Amino acid sequence: KVIAIKSSVSGLGWKIEYIPRLKELVSTTNTLVTHTFALTKIMFINEREKGESFGLKKYSQKDFYVQVFTSVIKQQRNTPVKTLKTRELRELTEKHMKNIAN
Repeated sequence: KVIAIKSSVSGLGWKIEYIPRLKELVSTTNTLVTHTFALTKIMFINEREKGESFGLKKYSQKDFYVQVFTSVIKQQRNTPVKTLKTRELRELTEKHMKNIAN
């Protein structure tokens, strides 16, 4: 169950000295989510332009978005891949990250 609450920063009950850190956290989180969404959009558009065989439903899942988000926050990843599915998602994401960087 998800509940959305709208409040001012001062209405949250945070101590005054922590409010700048909270604002920084919110700003950073917003930037990460925005970049994750943008990368995902670019990936979907590029893959669909290559051919109709790109299974959009296959990638419209939590694991895919986690992998994209992880690629946005980490530049180098030397951790071993535990599953074939993760490897496939990582390779697709890294391919598009390299294209964007160039």
